[in-house]
Amino acid sequence: MIAGIREAVRALSLLGWAVIIGLVLLLVLLATCSHYTGKEAKRDRIAADERAQTLDAALKASDKASGERLTDIQININREKELTDAVSSLPDAASSPRQRRLTCQWLRNQSTRPTDLPADC
Repeated sequence: MIAGIREAVRALSLLGWAVIIGLVLLLVLLATCSHYTGKEAKRDRIAADERAQTLDAALKASDKASGERLTDIQININREKELTDAVSSLPDAASSPRQRRLTCQWLRNQSTRPTDLPADC
């Protein structure tokens, strides 16, 4: 077997050796390039994961804020309805000073702005 290899080595010409060396160099180059491509792909995958996590966090914050805005709107609608009901429940006739004080106090307890209070308050 070794004798066969020796004969094959002697039979190769200079061009044959150049082709073999070229193929070996090509294999080394391809192995090196694939190694760098793997690192770049891993780096790109990590960057994409980070961007996805950032986007998910932003979406969660946006959903939470929209829920809070909806709650605030509902609270404001309820307060406005209570104020309208309170004003409409006042009698048409002049009420006693005691009744006016109680009504004003009740309106203040409902967080009514001073500009929205009746003139008597």
